[in-house]
Formats: sequence, structure tokens, C-alpha cells
Amino acid sequence: MSRDIRERRGAERFARTLEAGDRRVIADLLGNIISEADQIEAKVQIPESSKLAKHVLAIANSGGGAILLGVDDGPPLKPTGMAEAEFKALDNTDIHRRVQAYIPDRLVFEYLPYDFSGSLC
Repeated sequence: MSRDIRERRGAERFARTLEAGDRRVIADLLGNIISEADQIEAKVQIPESSKLAKHVLAIANSGGGAILLGVDDGPPLKPTGMAEAEFKALDNTDIHRRVQAYIPDRLVFEYLPYDFSGSLC
């Protein structure tokens, strides 16, 4: 199996895991991802608007994936979290506003917040 197919399958598995929203499973999955791939980009902090748009476009051009905010790119990937005020201030409207000047209107993406505060047990 080619690296590209493995990465796409990994990105699809990751997307399904995020949609399910199980904190422990997501944390375990992050720990098992050795490094970023074409479909997964990790950032400890939210990048400034033009850089965020660049990441959105790169992932769209690779067939889809996820930008993980509050995650160190390791290896392996490690959830670091974000400042609570920054996390609470982000929503789909804010993310779209930040990148709208840099990406085509027809590009569809969404922001899915996950709060990992507290114990994973």
C-alpha cells in the first residue's frame, strides 16, 4: 500500500474519530500519530490569518484533512491546549472571517472545537 493511501486512510480515520468526539480516543490517536502528514497539520497556537489560510488551502489541495490547534507537532503529536480565552473566542464565524480574503468562497471547511480540559480518565 502506498504512503499516500495510508495517509488518506489515516486522515479519514482521524476525521471519524473527531466526529465521534470521544476525548480519550482522540488523545490516544494523537499519541499514535508519529508526525504531521499532508492531511494533518498541528499548531500549538492559531496562526495569523494568511498562514491559517495557507494551511487550509494546502489541506484542501491534498484531498482534505485537519488542522489541529493546541497540538504540538512532536513527534509524536501532543495535545498542549490553548489559552481558555483564545479557545472560547474561536468559532466557525471567526475562523471563516480570518481566512475569507485568502481562500475561494467555494471551499467548504468547518471548525470543530474540542475541549480536553480536565481528566481524560
